[in-house]
Amino acid sequence: MKKAIAIILATAALMASVSTAQAQDKWFFNHLGIGVSAGLDGFGADLVLPLTPFFQLRGGYAMQPVTYTIPKSVHIEMSKANGDVWNLNQDVTATVAANLDAAHLFLDIYPGKKTGLHLTVGAYYGINPEKGGPYYLVTNPLEIDESDKGSVGINLDNGGKLTTDKEGKLMAGLALENPLAGKIAGLPANLYPYAGIGFGRNLSSRRVAFTMDLGAIYTGRLGLTGYDYSRTETVGVQNTPIYATDLNALDGLIDGETLAKIQSIYGKVEKCPVTPVLKFNLVFRLF
Repeated sequence: MKKAIAIILATAALMASVSTAQAQDKWFFNHLGIGVSAGLDGFGADLVLPLTPFFQLRGGYAMQPVTYTIPKSVHIEMSKANGDVWNLNQDVTATVAANLDAAHLFLDIYPGKKTGLHLTVGAYYGINPEKGGPYYLVTNPLEIDESDKGSVGINLDNGGKLTTDKEGKLMAGLALENPLAGKIAGLPANLYPYAGIGFGRNLSSRRVAFTMDLGAIYTGRLGLTGYDYSRTETVGVQNTPIYATDLNALDGLIDGETLAKIQSIYGKVEKCPVTPVLKFNLVFRLF
């Protein structure tokens, strides 16, 4: 987070210097706005600059500090690294939390000099992708031997495995992938393209503006992923996609009819190639 704040401050200084140098230009960087936002991408802050009457540039940072704890007594059959079955039958507390920690850069495209409706293109850059997806569920440390931590896990129908981490916790999170990273050389895997529409001009003659963004981040799939820590010494922590059929592991925890409905809904949702974004912005024009 400190790195992100430093980047934003450095960008602000650069923008201010360019603004002074371009003072004779009627549109290019002739104003500066600072905004705050709240939405599905978390709580954030932005710097806003005009390029022409038809283009505005936004750069900022967003995070999500909300957590929710769910106490639940469950019974799950797991397996040890040597293949032995290990049964969990204890009180497990799971915490649903957010790990969104991302910088973003947007270009707002206005079809007219005074229109509020606009198109937005840009990208999010995940700062801590190794901590999992933007939203995740993590259990309290399970009561297992030290030697089993990082290897005890759940075998999924797709051949993957979810294991506890080195502290004995199980974790699953919302999957975020960048399918373009493997097709475009040099494109970081944690850089996620964004496109959407917006309502309202972030910088105008008004001192304060209230605007809204509605768009999508291209992530390849909208589903869950777990983590396999059993081979960290050789290949590192492995992401394990969780598909609708893998939810069979919940059989016995919830009734069959409810499980079938969850699998049906999840089967449709996981095929969605984008993650939706809805956010509200309050922008203050400084000059």
